Amino acid sequence: KKWSNKPSLIGLNYSWETCKLRLNSISLFVRFQDFVKVNRPIMDEWESWPSTDVARRFYSKELEKIEALALPSGFAASEGTTAHNRSSPVHIPSLKPHWLAELVTDVCLSAAGHVEQSIQHRASSLLHELFHGHSQQGRREKGALSVIGSMYVPLIVKVIGLLPLLASLQPKNQLRADIFPCVVFVLQSAPVGLLRSLWRKLCKRAEGKGHHTNFGSVLNRPSLQENTGGLQNISNAENNESEVNDEPSILDIYRLLNLALKTFEYEGSENNLEANGVENNDQLVTWRREFLLASEERNNETKVATNQGQPSKSTLESGSTEPKEPDQKDLPNFTTSSSRKWHAHDGSVVIINTSRCIVSELRWMLQP
Repeated sequence: KKWSNKPSLIGLNYSWETCKLRLNSISLFVRFQDFVKVNRPIMDEWESWPSTDVARRFYSKELEKIEALALPSGFAASEGTTAHNRSSPVHIPSLKPHWLAELVTDVCLSAAGHVEQSIQHRASSLLHELFHGHSQQGRREKGALSVIGSMYVPLIVKVIGLLPLLASLQPKNQLRADIFPCVVFVLQSAPVGLLRSLWRKLCKRAEGKGHHTNFGSVLNRPSLQENTGGLQNISNAENNESEVNDEPSILDIYRLLNLALKTFEYEGSENNLEANGVENNDQLVTWRREFLLASEERNNETKVATNQGQPSKSTLESGSTEPKEPDQKDLPNFTTSSSRKWHAHDGSVVIINTSRCIVSELRWMLQP
């Protein structure tokens, strides 16, 4: 049903409530046990891996097939379909492979750009829950990670549409902390051939975009001494070019990788946070809720004595036969520092390796 974007008599916004209902439905799909089987991945239809001489053409064709399975634009709008003519029917797309992955990602990403913060966080958390379940399934089933990663290759380009919003947030904002791990999962799990085909396609789109100010330095630009008419013509040409060629390119991918790298950055140890006298209990609570605790700087002698049920060396020297309670400094100190270190390390390694693969693919394209 189509609702107009207006408040109701009890103060609720029709379109906002419709978006919440859509997310409720998406939560059922996210927790569906046979998600991958019902989604019918195209990679399951591959009879054999292609040889080296035809691999590029094979993966390029498969990438085009996967991108052609996208849902119609506007179907997964965050506030539902709206139209002036309420009698016009809603066209439901036909059932195709990857339909469920496309539906869930489109609805979640569309709702992540909503003006209401609670809807944003709900959508990003559902997307994060989806990929967390996929990662657990990949550990249980051999070879499932590549199949799952192939379903979400278009997600990399879709997230580019959210970059203006994500760049305006803090690096550790929940929206960034939920979405960028999903992108890193795809970069790590998807077949290398599909990713290389995507990089080649995006590199071709970058032709002529090097002089744009949002992608880096400006080269071969006219000086201020030149006539104003020439500058005006160049500016008009740039505007016309940006209107025509506004599709994402490999330069947008590097913007995405840069934001992801800042999001995965290690924030320091909890001990340093407490030693500096910084009162940030909310940050500590968040860390301990999202990461595993591990002991740090524990006295090995006390640890061995405690595990064996024997008194420590200091207790024996004092002449006492009964073990004493260990000092406060000898007690284990459980923090999330080591877990956050590994999280930042693993995510950064995937991002850096992706950048190296893009450079390698570009070098191959530039060879005569």
